[in-house]
Amino acid sequence: MKTIIKFLIPCFCLLYLAGCEDMNSVNQEYLDRGETFYTGRISYLQAFPGNSRVRFSWYINSDPRITRTVIYWNEGADSSVVAVDRTQPGFIQAEKELSLPEGNYIFEFATKDDNGNRSLAVERSVAIYGDKYISFLQNRDAASVNVAKITWAAVSSSEIQYTTVQYTDYTNPDNPVTRTLRVENGDTETELPGAKSGEALSVTTSYLPANGIDTVDALPKIYTLQ
Repeated sequence: MKTIIKFLIPCFCLLYLAGCEDMNSVNQEYLDRGETFYTGRISYLQAFPGNSRVRFSWYINSDPRITRTVIYWNEGADSSVVAVDRTQPGFIQAEKELSLPEGNYIFEFATKDDNGNRSLAVERSVAIYGDKYISFLQNRDAASVNVAKITWAAVSSSEIQYTTVQYTDYTNPDNPVTRTLRVENGDTETELPGAKSGEALSVTTSYLPANGIDTVDALPKIYTLQ
C-alpha cells in the first residue's frame, strides 16, 4: 500500500503542475490582449421600414465617453455614423434615416468613444420595400361595376388603408369632369354620379406595411363601365 501511495504522489504533482502551466498560458493570453473597455450599449431600438428607406430610433445611455453611434449593414461592408450631441446628462434619444434599395437587411448598432472603444452590438433585421413589393399588391376586388355604382368585396389585407376610384363625370356633357373618390375599408358600395357607359374607371388600393412609414399604391386596375 505504501508503495502505491509513493507512486501516486509524484503523478498527482505532475498533473497539478501541468494544470497550472495551462492556466497560466490562458491567463497570459488575456493579459497580452490588454484590458477591454466597453462603452454603453444602445437600448429601445426601433426600426420603421419605408419605400426604399428605413428610419431608426434608439436611446443612448448616460455613459459620458460615448461620442457616436455606428450603424453597420451588409456584414459590416457599409456603415453610417451618427454623432452624439450630449448637452445634458442621462439618456439621449437618437434618430437616423437611411435610403437603401429594396431588400432584407441585418443592421448592427454600436456606440464608440474617441479612444477606439466600442460597445457590444445590437442587431435588428428590417425588410425595406419598393417596386418589387408594389408589383405584388392586389387592388380591392369589386363584386360588380356599372354606370350606377360599384359593389365592393371585403377587404383582403390588414395592410390596406383605403381605395381610390377615378372616373369621368358627364353630368354636364359639355364640361365632363374627372372625379376622384376615396373609398374607406368599411364601405360596401360607391355611387358613380354622371358615369357613362363605355368609359374607363380605375381602382387603386393603398397599402401601409406593418410598422411602415410610407403608404404605397398597387398598380391601377382598369374597368370599362357597362
